[in-house]
Amino acid sequence: MTLVVLTAGMAALAGIPVGLLGGVEALTMMAVGAGLSLAIVLGGYGCVRLAFRGPDQFAVKLVVGGFVIRLVLLALLMAALVTFTGIDPGRFVLWLVTFYFTLVMAEAWILARAERRRSSS
Repeated sequence: MTLVVLTAGMAALAGIPVGLLGGVEALTMMAVGAGLSLAIVLGGYGCVRLAFRGPDQFAVKLVVGGFVIRLVLLALLMAALVTFTGIDPGRFVLWLVTFYFTLVMAEAWILARAERRRSSS
């Protein structure tokens, strides 16, 4: 839920200047990049949460595999969107990378906070 709120907040804060400076096409690229980033990060987050519930060796394999799957999925979806929709790859990749790395940092913070709470209790 925190990741969804963060994505919506970032899009709302960036939406006005992006719309004024770049127009409707820039807003569309921002929305597509934010949506794709959120979908990939939520999928990876689910994989990591599942890994923390299993045995240690299984967890390591699942987390590493989850990151590899996440990156492959990101590359495939980017290529498909640029190829089949004809969107501007420069603007799309800019927003995708911006939202993706912000959400990955937020995910790491959420997981670290949950681990700290669990170890302190």
